[in-house]
Amino acid sequence: MILENANAPFAVWSENKKDVEISQESETKKEITKYEYRIQVSAKHLMLASPVFKKTLSGGWEESITLAKKGPVEIKVDSWDVGAFVIFYEDYPLSTQCHTA
Repeated sequence: MILENANAPFAVWSENKKDVEISQESETKKEITKYEYRIQVSAKHLMLASPVFKKTLSGGWEESITLAKKGPVEIKVDSWDVGAFVIFYEDYPLSTQCHTA
């Protein structure tokens, strides 16, 4: 997983119209610092944890074709919270999914 622009502000709200204008100005000037995190994760784990990842990695998408032919694949996502993703990934009980009939 490549988390680009990680931990970006989400749904910033301001009652002050001037603050909103300044925020929009800085976005148009591309003054926002972008951070990228690379996290090695298991495709099987992601597919068990999320129907979206299951479709992405086993359907007809480019990522699924690369995974089937070459093995490791990079999935880029934008503006995700790194801490939340790590909690999602680490806390999903993979072992219970493997033992269910």
